[in-house]
Amino acid sequence: MDEMEKKPKKFNISKTREITAANFNTYVVEALHPDRVMKEHDLIYMLEGSWEIWEEEESFLMKPGDVLILYAGLHHYGKIPCEKSTRTMYIHVDSKDDLCCGDDQKREIRNLPSLISTGKNKKIEQYFRDCVVAYNNGKDADKIKAEHLCSILLCELSDCTEKTCAGADMINEALQYLYAEPERFITAKEMAKRLYVCPRTLNNKFMERFNKTYYRYQMDQKLENVAAFLVQFPEAKLYEAAKNFGFYDEFHLSRSFSKRYKISPGKYKE
Repeated sequence: MDEMEKKPKKFNISKTREITAANFNTYVVEALHPDRVMKEHDLIYMLEGSWEIWEEEESFLMKPGDVLILYAGLHHYGKIPCEKSTRTMYIHVDSKDDLCCGDDQKREIRNLPSLISTGKNKKIEQYFRDCVVAYNNGKDADKIKAEHLCSILLCELSDCTEKTCAGADMINEALQYLYAEPERFITAKEMAKRLYVCPRTLNNKFMERFNKTYYRYQMDQKLENVAAFLVQFPEAKLYEAAKNFGFYDEFHLSRSFSKRYKISPGKYKE
């Protein structure tokens, strides 16, 4: 215990993890968190209710959408019962090679805080659910699937801590709209309205993520799609490409394409 307490809490997200248990819990009546020290890491997702859980001398108050990582080898317990009808999901994963110290950074190891507020990141909740369900299907193939889903889940949690979850989730939602409607340009004003933000916030988030404005990102993506289209369908007319990807006409496309690639679409096909 003393040796483990001296080491920083770190997760190696590059390894596939063995899952030892996973399930859903519903606490119809109030309950304290079990008083225990586990050999595995305990990942908890709060679906409904609230719960104060302690790790050593530090407390964490979980609310819906929160993920709590209780680290292996540390003392976990509760002092205050959870709310009635609290619902959670949990995954117990092995802790081998996770706790390291000094300069032992040969593999990709990223810090994950104990409590992660995922906000409206539905992907994290869905990966958590899919992992729990796959593990409990009982088949060996499904357990392997659960382990890979857990690896994806940990990567998503790592990304969530590196960016603001709300910002990352907003960008992902914007990209889904763009990919779903490639045949038209969606203005920044329209996209911002869909996402319940102002155009300035939208542009700022795109600058943080891609180092380009929303408009520039959309235009670059469309021109890359046009370039691929021209190669795959060399007999297609330019006006068809323009129509497929939301340009006013072939002249608008040609001008934008030439500006980006320093060559006309016709020459690019050749």
